[in-house]
Amino acid sequence: MIKEGKEKKDLLYEACIMSQFKHPNVVRFEAVVSETYPQMIVMEYMENGSLKKFLQKNNGKLSVPQLVAMIKDVACGMEYLSKIKKYIHRDLAARNVLVNNNLLCKVSDFTLSRGKKYDIEEEGTYTMKNGGIFPVRWTAPDSIETNRFTTASDVWSFGVVMWETFEYGKIPYERFKKNMEVIEKVKAGYRLPAPTICPPVLYEIMLNCWNGDPKLRPTFSDIEQKVQNFLKSSNATSNGIRHSPQRSKMAAELNKTTQDGQDHCSLCKINLQGERLSEHKSTPLHRMNYIKYIYHTQKKSMIRDKKELL
Repeated sequence: MIKEGKEKKDLLYEACIMSQFKHPNVVRFEAVVSETYPQMIVMEYMENGSLKKFLQKNNGKLSVPQLVAMIKDVACGMEYLSKIKKYIHRDLAARNVLVNNNLLCKVSDFTLSRGKKYDIEEEGTYTMKNGGIFPVRWTAPDSIETNRFTTASDVWSFGVVMWETFEYGKIPYERFKKNMEVIEKVKAGYRLPAPTICPPVLYEIMLNCWNGDPKLRPTFSDIEQKVQNFLKSSNATSNGIRHSPQRSKMAAELNKTTQDGQDHCSLCKINLQGERLSEHKSTPLHRMNYIKYIYHTQKKSMIRDKKELL
């Protein structure tokens, strides 16, 4: 929800930025609702929600190649944002990656620049004297120290996303309870340990992402290529994993419970279930109903969340 004044301008600015992104691994902008309440940005509907919650819900149910395919999705999305659009995300984390019905992952949430608030107990933030707000456990130490963000700092965060994926959404540095302790340990050279199921070659990528020297961190192009090479060497290309009968069956099984209990908007339910992910059927009427569907679904969710807080 957005208030009047500066926050409304920030919302429109964010919408302007998002409308420029056109990539299969970056969440698609649909519309902005600014004249009615609640005011919000409408994005494409992603059935499985955030990668973090999806992993926590399906702990242990995904194979290593499937997890790697999801990591590759994020790398491809970030390569596009950094290389083609010259965009710095600044808040890359599993909570800000969305998963659709086919287990395709898309980078989302470009709101850190307008002062996004965090659940301090869960995410851990650190506020600089000049007002910079950082999700410490995902932020490069050089960014925390200088209050400057670069593609290299996004690469650091990507390494943490890799770790989150193999750990099924666990909180990074969970053993360290205080933010300052995390900062001091990382600055002294401490790095997240290798997840049990993570292949050594992929943990090596994580360590490279966490290089103390930003100039020595890999680019997203490098990362995407290395992850792709791993998938090929495992005789499971990303395309093969994405569309294999096993993956399709698994996606259907994982999504069955969610779909059975989903609260659809009656106005928009007709013909949207099978078409809303199709780029080729985007008629003006379909697009309008699609936006209404997302708007009403999100509005109900916000009302429900508010009641739970009372």
